[in-house]
Amino acid sequence: MVVTHLGNYPMTARQSLRERLWKELSEDLCFAETLASEYGLRLHIENTFHDLDFYRALLEALETSGGSPPHLCCDIGHAKVWSSASLLEWLSFLEAQARRGAQLHFHLHANRELADQHRPFTRPSEATDEIEDDFMQGMDWREALQRIDRRFPRAVKIFEVPPEETIAHYEHVMAALGR
Repeated sequence: MVVTHLGNYPMTARQSLRERLWKELSEDLCFAETLASEYGLRLHIENTFHDLDFYRALLEALETSGGSPPHLCCDIGHAKVWSSASLLEWLSFLEAQARRGAQLHFHLHANRELADQHRPFTRPSEATDEIEDDFMQGMDWREALQRIDRRFPRAVKIFEVPPEETIAHYEHVMAALGR
C-alpha cells in the first residue's frame, strides 16, 4: 500500500481553477497509481488540508474522467483539524466510497488544540476523556473507535502515536474495544 498526500500545502479554492486542478491531479494520480501497481501496491489518497467537500468534488472529477474509484486513507486527526465536517459525516462519505469499491485505510490518533498532533486516545486532553470539539459530536474516543471498527471491519487501521506510547496505547484501545 502506498499512501499519498495530494500536496504539501492546501490547493486553490478558486472555482474558476477547479477544472484545471482536477485535470492535473488526475494525471498525477494516474502516474502514481501506475508506478505503485508495477510493485504490486495500491495507491491510497490521504485527506490533508481540505474540507470534506473538496474530496467529494475530487472523487466526482476522477469518476468523470473514467478512472476507477481511488482508494482512500482517512486520517481522523487531519479531518478534525482541517475540515469543518464531523467524524460522522466523514464516516458516511467513506461508507459510500467503500460501496463503490474503494479500499479504506485509517490513521487514528487524537489531537488537542489547533494542530495535527499524534496524541494517543488514552490521553486526548489533560482534563477529560473526550476530544473537546464538535468533530466528535458528543462521542468519546471509545465510541468513535467502536463505530469505525464496526462500520469498516476490513479496513487497515493504524494508530499514529509516539513510538514510546505505542504498546501501552494499543493494549488500552484493544481492551476498550473488548478484544
